[in-house]
Amino acid sequence: MKIALGLGLSEEATQFARQLGVRHAVWGMGELPPDATHVALDVLLRARELFADAGLELDVLEGFSHTFYHKAMLGQPGREEEIDRVCQSITNMGRAGIHVLSYQWMPLGGLTTDVVRGRGAPAPPTGCPSANTSAKRCGST
Repeated sequence: MKIALGLGLSEEATQFARQLGVRHAVWGMGELPPDATHVALDVLLRARELFADAGLELDVLEGFSHTFYHKAMLGQPGREEEIDRVCQSITNMGRAGIHVLSYQWMPLGGLTTDVVRGRGAPAPPTGCPSANTSAKRCGST
């Protein structure tokens, strides 16, 4: 079993991981450029190198934006092209030595009926139906 930590590529994040004794990284790559046809091999190799320079092994790629394969999730026209670019991205991951992809397959994102406050969490301001309501709508500035 490997213990990994989800990290960005900042010195602060990688230093924190090393202080914890973590040797493996999960990279949440964030949004791809709108015109991206796949995750490029050179981007993956560079990220792997940057983590290695920080003493960490990049084991998991997390977070192709769901917009990268939204049509495929919904079975819409254009899905075949999206599936091809995801396949190319996975091929590039293998070439870069990154063997795990954590993906999100929820077309509408995480759904909930309401925000549930945890123990000790402050209540929303009076007049606000939930903590998701914008501050401006609730009378705050």
